[in-house]
Amino acid sequence: MNRFLVLSAAAAVSAAAFSTSAAQAGPVRLYIGTYTQGTESKGIYRADFDPETGKLTDPALAAETPNPSFLAIAPGGKSLYAVNELGT
Repeated sequence: MNRFLVLSAAAAVSAAAFSTSAAQAGPVRLYIGTYTQGTESKGIYRADFDPETGKLTDPALAAETPNPSFLAIAPGGKSLYAVNELGT
């Protein structure tokens, strides 16, 4: 796993830990965008974080897309939006 993916996952876990309420039970689904150009990364990865144990599942490819540098989940959680940083 490349260094950027690990750092992205760590940031996502930190954000999820602070935004997860104590009343919520079970794992929290995380989406991780990666830079793909010049790397082995393929796009958007999905992992589950268990706030009780602090464990993070191995990231799995959720969508193959170039350089998804910003992700946002729509209100209601039914859609994931990605901004691809393609440059000129």
